[in-house]
Amino acid sequence: MEGASTNISFNLLDKNVKSGNGDKIAFYWEGNDPDDYSRLTYRKLLEEVCRFANVLKSKGVTKGDRVAIYMPMILELPIAMLACTRIGAIHSVVLRTIPAIIFFTFAFNFKIEVKEI
Repeated sequence: MEGASTNISFNLLDKNVKSGNGDKIAFYWEGNDPDDYSRLTYRKLLEEVCRFANVLKSKGVTKGDRVAIYMPMILELPIAMLACTRIGAIHSVVLRTIPAIIFFTFAFNFKIEVKEI
């Protein structure tokens, strides 16, 4: 597999849309309240992922960059993760159960560049 590459975002989204599965449910999200839920089709998820990938690129994120995603477990979390994979950025998820001061102290101590999006 030396020299091989793959793009999970492309394999998950683009291929399903191109093969006629664009209107099928790709992601089902449910909040703490059962009445709080959302569904995304492959087509809509692809659209949102591309939109957020463009936001990341506009902030200077490029292939090989490291991105820490600090978010709660909301619908936008998988969108952000797939956007990172789409542009080739390495991502790590830090759930918002960790207080912000701890996260930003860690980032400061390790000289991590923080860009709010």
